[in-house]
Amino acid sequence: MANENFITKTRLRISSFFVPDKERIELLKTILEQEQNRKISYEEAEEVGRELISFYECLASDHRVIEQAREAFDG
Repeated sequence: MANENFITKTRLRISSFFVPDKERIELLKTILEQEQNRKISYEEAEEVGRELISFYECLASDHRVIEQAREAFDG
């Protein structure tokens, strides 16, 4: 039962974090259209948004690894 609660909470956190809302996707779509001087589909903007989130997660993960290594070295 505890494991099921953990999974449910994790899914809720992931779904609210990983899925940009419609308003943000539309804003990203507008920015991409201005930058690229072409029409961007909603689906394309949504994919770019997901890729940006993944990119920032990787950066954050790398940062945590570096900090842990520093602490271990200094410790």
